[in-house]
Amino acid sequence: MITGNGAWGIDGQSAARIVAISNRLRDNSSGNITGLSNYPDDMSNFTTDSDDPTEYVNVAGGDYRIKNTAAIWGQGYGVEDEPAAGGGGGGDTGGLTRLNAGLN
Repeated sequence: MITGNGAWGIDGQSAARIVAISNRLRDNSSGNITGLSNYPDDMSNFTTDSDDPTEYVNVAGGDYRIKNTAAIWGQGYGVEDEPAAGGGGGGDTGGLTRLNAGLN
């Protein structure tokens, strides 16, 4: 999850080599990705527009889990998913998963 930064989400200008895969990027003031040279910047990165109240459980209270109603819930983004609605099992615990990395 790389959201709401005051500059680029991922700035590869000073890196020797950088590959950005399976990131959630949005609302970064300069843009999401820059400076990757000839590396592709669309490698399973999720960049559709949304906002904090739609994706996070409670930003004001410091709860950055992914809401169970968010489009990215269960896809391995962020620290953890909010449990499923109705008391069902929890979602993914966050991070890169085999499914969203296309490794299944």
